Amino acid sequence: IRDLIIATQISKFNLLLLAVFLLLLPAILWWIARGTMYLSKRRPFYLPSGVLLAMTILSFSTTAACQWIVQRQGDTYHWGLYAKALPVYLPILETGGQTVTMAVRVRPYERLDQKAADLPIAAGHLPQDLPVFVVISETVRQDFVIPELMPNLHAFQNNNISFRHSFCSGNSTHYSWFSILYGAHPIYWNAQRSGEDQLGSPALQVLKKAGFKIHLYSKPHHLRYLGFGELIFGKDHRLVDEAVIAPALSTCGADQYSVDKLKERIRQGLPPGRHLYLLFLDSTHHNYTFPEDFPTPFRPFVDDFSYLKLDYSADDVDKIRNRYKNALHYVDSLFGQVLQALNETGVYPKSLIGFVADHGEEFMEYGALIHGSNLFDPQMRVPICFKKPGGRRRQMDRIVAGIDFFPTLLDFLDLYGQSKPVLQGTSALDPDRPNSALLANNHAAEDPYDFALFNGNYKLRFRLDENDARQSSKVTFTGACDRRDQPVSFAGKGTEPLALFIHRHFSKELRDISFLTFRDPP
Repeated sequence: IRDLIIATQISKFNLLLLAVFLLLLPAILWWIARGTMYLSKRRPFYLPSGVLLAMTILSFSTTAACQWIVQRQGDTYHWGLYAKALPVYLPILETGGQTVTMAVRVRPYERLDQKAADLPIAAGHLPQDLPVFVVISETVRQDFVIPELMPNLHAFQNNNISFRHSFCSGNSTHYSWFSILYGAHPIYWNAQRSGEDQLGSPALQVLKKAGFKIHLYSKPHHLRYLGFGELIFGKDHRLVDEAVIAPALSTCGADQYSVDKLKERIRQGLPPGRHLYLLFLDSTHHNYTFPEDFPTPFRPFVDDFSYLKLDYSADDVDKIRNRYKNALHYVDSLFGQVLQALNETGVYPKSLIGFVADHGEEFMEYGALIHGSNLFDPQMRVPICFKKPGGRRRQMDRIVAGIDFFPTLLDFLDLYGQSKPVLQGTSALDPDRPNSALLANNHAAEDPYDFALFNGNYKLRFRLDENDARQSSKVTFTGACDRRDQPVSFAGKGTEPLALFIHRHFSKELRDISFLTFRDPP
């Protein structure tokens, strides 16, 4: 609970208001009940039982009719999102739209960190001196990587190696960090973190065995959050050779501290040998922070992000979006400072650099604010890009996700072939990789059960058992949308059934999902 409260970055004032409200709620409800009883005795209002019955039937019928009409307009997934927002939901109604159910088995999890510990790695082909820089940023949506907002990342992405379609593997930080740094599907994150004697990220273990020293630049929260310090870096952070942890500063202050320390290291001269510099940036996470003296070109913007407000006007959303844009602009300036230091010292040409964001952010484009609520592009599409030593500009016609980030980076180092047994993700350079991305929807601290599979033209949505996803015996396909997130209709004349659609467009992609075994393959 503490970790989740910290992660939401609720201001102290709003947190105090929430605590006061919860403390006063029993007294408020008691006084409402007492007041109602008092008024009923002083000014009784008599309603004949026939009128009451008629009103009940009319209300129930009207609610049912409205919900039925809305169901006809969309598919199961859209209806599910809508139903969550209803003040009164009638579960006696069908969920709307066609569904298809297939029998499956979720493959049991093998501890990837333990498998990596026993994996031999030969790295004699690598240069003795090789700097690798990895930047993992919070909350950057791909369509906001434009010159006006993020000029440094936009130029870096366009001048190096990027991908036609790049997604996060999960639309929440814990799912995505696990997928990025473990090269594993989010459905296994609880299976991994519940184990004892954590050995750390398989990808980082491979790099350690290849002779790399690992330098971490982060704020303390990243190591504490849901046990990620031990999950990613092993017990007692055994994989980290140097940890530069920001002191108690604001989020934007901690990011600047980390970047300043990394720039200082670069300008003093990087040490000989193979080194991985891992930089976490957090300012783009809500509440979207930046220094008071930082230029803010996007105005007007809100001063604080209030979680207690229930109704956001279009003007409110515009101001929140502008605050996010200013935070993006700030994080981009930090990334630009690192690139500038690398260029000024002559390190840039010989460095391998990777940038990835953990998830995107939505501003009511599909009825949601921030992230962790649906599988549409604003929350799922993120920048993933690389720069190779001596590499050239190249946009690859590939579909990649966060789970593929470290497999691709290891491929640039010619270590991918040796490390494939401990990675569930696939290098973007692998000619045999499936040209699809599997996306997981947030389910708080539990395992995800709501997924989408993107094949370049469509997103196919499916669900496992909500109560225990890893023990699911069936998968339910709930609909599809096109590449613009518009729903595909499976009702009415001239439309094909959902089952036929799945067979035509996703037969191979479904068989490529490494954590599912279909008992009756589609």
